[in-house]
Amino acid sequence: MRIRIERDGMALDLAIWEALSRPDDMTGIVEMVLDSNRGLADLPLVLPLGTEIDIPDVGAVEQQVRPVVRLWD
Repeated sequence: MRIRIERDGMALDLAIWEALSRPDDMTGIVEMVLDSNRGLADLPLVLPLGTEIDIPDVGAVEQQVRPVVRLWD
């Protein structure tokens, strides 16, 4: 899927969240988009108007189980 930033004040995670119909879990999706769009990470936090972003198939995102770290018992 290819999206274009057409509204002021859009950050990458917000643009992806809206494009994917507001998924509850965004784990790994932003990183996947950054990996597939060379130079996207070099842009400012608020993306310039007209920026085009390729969003790969997110069905392949694997959920990683992370161990719980407790500072105090």
